[in-house]
Amino acid sequence: MSLTKVEVRNAAGNVLTLPFGEPVGGVFIKSIDGLDPVKAAIVTSSFATQDGEQYQAARRPARNIVMKLGFAPDWVLTTPKSVRDNLYKWFMTKQQSELRFYEDNGLVVSIVGRCESNESPRFTSDPDATISMYCFLPDFTGMTNNTISGRSTSGSTESTANHLATTDTHLLFTLTLNQQISGSAR
Repeated sequence: MSLTKVEVRNAAGNVLTLPFGEPVGGVFIKSIDGLDPVKAAIVTSSFATQDGEQYQAARRPARNIVMKLGFAPDWVLTTPKSVRDNLYKWFMTKQQSELRFYEDNGLVVSIVGRCESNESPRFTSDPDATISMYCFLPDFTGMTNNTISGRSTSGSTESTANHLATTDTHLLFTLTLNQQISGSAR
């Protein structure tokens, strides 16, 4: 499985699509760091009379995603300056954006972050931008639905849904009935 594209959605609802392997609007993805699981912060206690430590708790701090974007201006409609200025619509420091990552197997995940930095050296022969997104909640959210079909019955029916998440997650359960229910509710 590999990433095929990244979509960036700013607060105004504008979408910047960055496919891998080809420049769009004078910009292309060079690299993305920070997609691996976030390192846990483990809390332990030590005791004067015991060797080692005792586990107390663990948590995962915020995620930091760093994207390196290369510039590929066409010199007719785009220049390095216009590419840089355009990126500020999605990556202005302090501003919130949603990042959506698409894989070739159909998986789509999302994460929300704030732009910590957008560094783009002005005087270089190979212009690019290094963008740091600080994501307060470290988990990616799946964007694909899992639908289980069935029939309404007067008795009880059980269905099993496979949970594919790798961390504790929230579940949105929606039940759509295909007929009217009569009688008293229990």
